[in-house]
Amino acid sequence: MAPDTFAPLRAEELTDVRVPQRLLNYGGLVDAIAHRMVKDRIAVTKGLKAVGFGRWMLVHGNFYVHLKVSPTAWHEHGATPLWCEYKCSEDVAQNLRAQLDGATLDGSGKAVVVRIPVRLKAGVERDGVIDDAVTQMRSIADALLETCPAPD
Repeated sequence: MAPDTFAPLRAEELTDVRVPQRLLNYGGLVDAIAHRMVKDRIAVTKGLKAVGFGRWMLVHGNFYVHLKVSPTAWHEHGATPLWCEYKCSEDVAQNLRAQLDGATLDGSGKAVVVRIPVRLKAGVERDGVIDDAVTQMRSIADALLETCPAPD
């Protein structure tokens, strides 16, 4: 179903609390991942906003990324509800896409958003999911450091 297609609501969809509970869980994972990245000195969040189910971070002291729950990217690409976004020029975006598995691009010219899936590990407890996601985010941060010129 296309994301803009509206199917009639069913009563059970409105009363089943499992969907909003899981969305809250995903939002909690975003917060926990950001907290761990700060603790591990990969990122800084001080002075940056938490918006909805997302968190802005400054990684490696140079690159602003937005880790968030993205129902749109999840619907379009599958894989995961968590996505890391980075805005850059088209040439840098192409290099990042080649380096980061599953990365997608939106836009052109100097305003390209690179969306990188942060895949959630199934079958493990919350700490295992967080550990694995932080490892992925560290790889994303390292790729930015290797691929992107430091912002002015």
